[in-house]
Amino acid sequence: MVCPRSLFLNVKNDIKYRERFDKPGVYVLVSDSDKDGKPMIYVGEGDPVGPRLENHNSSKDFLEMVHLF
Repeated sequence: MVCPRSLFLNVKNDIKYRERFDKPGVYVLVSDSDKDGKPMIYVGEGDPVGPRLENHNSSKDFLEMVHLF
């Protein structure tokens, strides 16, 4: 699942995707390019993954895209 930060809560609450957030998962958070023109990434995991992503959504200012595996 891939979504922009602006749609994260909508996707998380969508019945089609909800079960993915209740299971273990690995995720990659991606930022826009920094001053050097390179994106910043953050790789994490959670069991379940939903609460971890909710926490990052509220605390990681750089977050622009969420990639969930």
